[in-house]
Amino acid sequence: MVEAFEAMNNCFENASFSHDNVDYELSKKMQIFSNLSIMLARMHEFLHKNDDAVRVCDVLLGKQLPSHLRKTFESIKARVTKQVSQGGAGGKAAAGKGGKEAQVPAGEVSKADQVSSEVLGCLELIKNGNKDMIQKAMDALALWSPDEQEEIELELNAELWCRLGRLAIDQNNNAFTKIALYCAEMAIQNGDQKIKSKSYMQIPVTRLRWYSVSECLYGEALYKLLDTKKQEKESQDKLLHASVAHFVESCNIASKAGIGYLLLESSKCMWNALLGVLDAPNNRKLLIQPLSQVHQYLKDVQETSDPDFLALLYSALFLCIGEQKDWRLGERIVEEAFMYVPQSH
Repeated sequence: MVEAFEAMNNCFENASFSHDNVDYELSKKMQIFSNLSIMLARMHEFLHKNDDAVRVCDVLLGKQLPSHLRKTFESIKARVTKQVSQGGAGGKAAAGKGGKEAQVPAGEVSKADQVSSEVLGCLELIKNGNKDMIQKAMDALALWSPDEQEEIELELNAELWCRLGRLAIDQNNNAFTKIALYCAEMAIQNGDQKIKSKSYMQIPVTRLRWYSVSECLYGEALYKLLDTKKQEKESQDKLLHASVAHFVESCNIASKAGIGYLLLESSKCMWNALLGVLDAPNNRKLLIQPLSQVHQYLKDVQETSDPDFLALLYSALFLCIGEQKDWRLGERIVEEAFMYVPQSH
């Protein structure tokens, strides 16, 4: 593992990037390197090789990392340096000329560091098939309320709830889908007053994107809880409309963040949900407003990367508008759509 770490680090150190030499797999490579480094640092920590653990953390902290990975290496380093300062194994530095041992300053490990490190470990185990860790991760996260004055804590908390919710919903059963629903709700609930009052433009984009993800996750969880065999048609429709509403809000937040691909993915998730309510005139009437809102968000960010999907979306919107004979609205949306949708579609 040490040899693999050194080899990968040398590759990153010697790599040369420019406009003419773009590595489109760089993020994946960095993720693999980060995962390997986390395991190596924790192994060094367990073996009380504190200097080696600190070096691994310093190497990774010197690179551009996502916030949750940076917090992981910072927490490992904080734990190790605290052990060093307290005289743990491998914790004494070489004596200076005066014969006194240099001491590494103690670092207090915050609640955020402790919980995020534990949850990240659980997420890795869940990815490897250990479903029992979902409940453990949820219990650990529930103990941490981020400081509203600490932007990094707010972003990390929302990200961890979203990642946990995604892993839960991917288990494809109702019990875990309900956990995903809870995770999506907690991502918003643990936010500051800005997100609770929907003051989206006052929130940094790096955190705002996770609230879009949480709303999309919420809508997807509601959609997956639909049971056409056991639920009455009226209950199914209510669930689908609620699901669509959360997808629309996800699109709204993504547009405020200016993230086109996230807006498009939320729109596609919404499409899957609204297919179940396009079968009745009453439902189609209720879909005019949410579809018109999504049109506005797509127009705002000029998202045209999937024109085939846009053609499907607008055909559904025009069907709903045509039935209500709202020609003025239809004419306006057609004109606006032609301004940004490729003419070939």
